[in-house]
Amino acid sequence: MSGLLAIRLHVDESGIDNGPLHVIAGSHRKGRLSAEQIGDWNKETSVTCTVPKGGALVMRPLLLHASSSCAIPKSRRVIHLEFASAELPHGLDWHDRVAADRPDSVPKFDKVSL
Repeated sequence: MSGLLAIRLHVDESGIDNGPLHVIAGSHRKGRLSAEQIGDWNKETSVTCTVPKGGALVMRPLLLHASSSCAIPKSRRVIHLEFASAELPHGLDWHDRVAADRPDSVPKFDKVSL
């Protein structure tokens, strides 16, 4: 599972007041966790990740993470991309797959509006 990587591209600022991401450093090293195991983690050790508009946050997808509620009505749009260097283990599969050796597998978009 060490070959997994997530990149979060922030279309809007992710400031302290509009629901920034909170992560528990090092939690990804434990692999895939059950809901009970996640509940046992000390949330007090979480780190708040603020990111400017146009910035990127790179993380391991299995890192325990959550967004807090927005304190003010403000957009917090994010494009979240996940990549793997090998096939996913334990019967996991991607919802959409883009194969590096098959350019025809890349989704085609006519128009994207943000």
